[in-house]
Amino acid sequence: MFYSLDLSHFPKVAKVYSVTRKTVWQVADPYNIFIYVEKGSCLVEINGEERKVEEGSIFFIPEGQSYKRSPDGDTFCTMTYIHFKSGEVIPLLAEELKSEIIKRRDGINKSILENGTDESPYAAYISECCGFNGKENEFSEAFTRLRNNFSRHHIESGFKTSLALCEILGLMTEETRDRIKAETRIEKAVPPNLRRALSFIKQNYTEEITLSDIAKHSSVTKQQIIRYFRKELKTTPMSYVTCCRLNRAKELFLNKSYQTVGEVASEVGFSDVHYFSRVFKKINGETPSEFIRRIRNFDEKKHLSE
Repeated sequence: MFYSLDLSHFPKVAKVYSVTRKTVWQVADPYNIFIYVEKGSCLVEINGEERKVEEGSIFFIPEGQSYKRSPDGDTFCTMTYIHFKSGEVIPLLAEELKSEIIKRRDGINKSILENGTDESPYAAYISECCGFNGKENEFSEAFTRLRNNFSRHHIESGFKTSLALCEILGLMTEETRDRIKAETRIEKAVPPNLRRALSFIKQNYTEEITLSDIAKHSSVTKQQIIRYFRKELKTTPMSYVTCCRLNRAKELFLNKSYQTVGEVASEVGFSDVHYFSRVFKKINGETPSEFIRRIRNFDEKKHLSE
């Protein structure tokens, strides 16, 4: 999975701490998290997919996302956690991210030609798990500055910590951009019908959408659009719609102005709150109410003393 992070406003680092563990830990945190593995390795499970995070790599978990960290065998793992707030975080598939990067590049060029400067909003593009492939020293120096400035509590320490975080995000964006070039086909190879379908879903997923609607706006038959999604994205059109809705629901649950599960269900396009709850639990492994309790009652002291 890949993510775009809106950096229209300065990201703010909330917590930085190191732990050495070989225990199981599961939580949903109200902050975005970077887990940087300084020594050893561990297993991180998110959205039902488990991956090994090894020494020297950094793993990203968006705010409100439930995750599970487990030991890799019987070995200890030393990790530094960086908790931070940023603008909107949007999950993207590889082809979607490539389109975003191309759009961003073209926007920069247009803005410079028309205005003499880049006036478009800043954004970082990162992969779920990242190494630094030849730029380990640059990362190590930025990471050291982030950790040292966070602990100083001087007037300038806060924005210096954020500057170091932006430097890390820049390095991660570089690697992600290079990885996208290697892992995806050239843009022309992505079927235009599929691009139209994704655009239609992104703009309308909170409304009632049918497979016929998606096919119609993509100018293909229902059977053809199903084949496009299965071939290119390894999913179905309606499963993709559901994924968009549930991701938005998680964002809304972090907003305290939404008081009930029913309000959020209606906001993201579910007319039946009981069906919404069943789908939410099937995909996320917990009910909406359990998710809300987890993210709103996060016990930091328990995490640090586990």
